Amino acid sequence: MAKFTNYSMSFDGVDADEINCGNDSSLLGSGDFTISTWIKISSFSSSWEGICGRGFIGATTGYGLFSNGSSSKLGFQVREGGNVQEIYTDNTVSLDTWYHFVGVRVSGGTSNIYLNGAVQVADFTESYTIALSLDFIIGHPKTGTLDVDGQVSDVAFW
Repeated sequence: MAKFTNYSMSFDGVDADEINCGNDSSLLGSGDFTISTWIKISSFSSSWEGICGRGFIGATTGYGLFSNGSSSKLGFQVREGGNVQEIYTDNTVSLDTWYHFVGVRVSGGTSNIYLNGAVQVADFTESYTIALSLDFIIGHPKTGTLDVDGQVSDVAFW
């Protein structure tokens, strides 16, 4: 699949490189939302690599897109107070290949993920209240050293 633009940020997966988008209330994610990105993974550096999101992977509350090196899949996670819901792509992803990856949260309804425009079978239902002051981060989950190794482009949140 062809990527939308010719520009991306490159992350090396080792030293907490990140793009910090701040904690503006428009990025809160407490209701329904969609988070989207183009991702090209160079290597799986750990079992969890944060692609983009706010206070996820190890935090108490948050949401985000991530890669899972143990399974070679992409995932979407929503968590609140120790409760975690996450879903993964149906198939593994190849290294050095661009993918369009989207997580759609429907609070109290069925949330899904899409890979290159195709809905994935996995879904979850939750109605967590996501209230947090952590920043929206690209390339690093903000907790630990679980950095993505690859390129990220065209991150969108609405």
